[in-house]
Amino acid sequence: MSPGPRLSSSDRRLQLLQCAIDLFARKGFSGATTREIAASAGVSEAVIFQHFPSKTALYQAVLEHRAAASGQEEHSCEVRRLMEAGDDRGVLALLFQGCLKCMREDAEFERVLLYAGLEGHEIASVQIERFFPEIARLIAYFEEREKHGVYRPGSATILVFLMIAASRFYGIYRYLLPQTTVVHDLFTEEQLREQTLDAVLRGFSALPESRRNKQANGDRKKARGANGAEHGKAAVRIPRAKTTTGRKAPARRQKGKKEAS
Repeated sequence: MSPGPRLSSSDRRLQLLQCAIDLFARKGFSGATTREIAASAGVSEAVIFQHFPSKTALYQAVLEHRAAASGQEEHSCEVRRLMEAGDDRGVLALLFQGCLKCMREDAEFERVLLYAGLEGHEIASVQIERFFPEIARLIAYFEEREKHGVYRPGSATILVFLMIAASRFYGIYRYLLPQTTVVHDLFTEEQLREQTLDAVLRGFSALPESRRNKQANGDRKKARGANGAEHGKAAVRIPRAKTTTGRKAPARRQKGKKEAS
């Protein structure tokens, strides 16, 4: 084997992580060997163990490296902002989009996690538990909304997990199994998000229908305003059409009086 190019210690470590994630995504932890990873990087197997004490340590480093680059903190800040604004639809839409973003932008990492779960590797549980605090915050938020009479009692957990399930189902078939085109023909990502939001928010609502529709319209306006702001567009206020009914009524009454006289 010809030796790979000379790299700094940090660059070599990053190269090994990138080669490892490619093989772990295709073969899983059990299927990929350190010898294959070394060959992919153009180095000897001994070089891997200069940077990682074991294959398990390499696997753990792969997961931590990708998790650190996931932008989870930025996502959490935006969720908190929407919660403070009481924008339920926005909170759930962001949850849906966040799940899909991970699968769309880093399908390799998602495959590694799925492989780890299927193989019963403890590292998979550790990584999945990283997201539990965020899910717990979402559930707590909707439990508070329940107490204020917005949703039916006991619906908070189901509401949150239905959004996760819908996005994960779509993401698996759209991004992790791209050869399976059935979901491509059924609906777009946006159609699935909006229809799932409508079904979930209406289905679990404890509000009267008139108030529920008013809240739904308000949530949609917020979403459109947010989308416009993202694209640098100012929100345009459409003036109400003026009605003339109130002005004509007195004239009709006067005409009726003349005819009577």
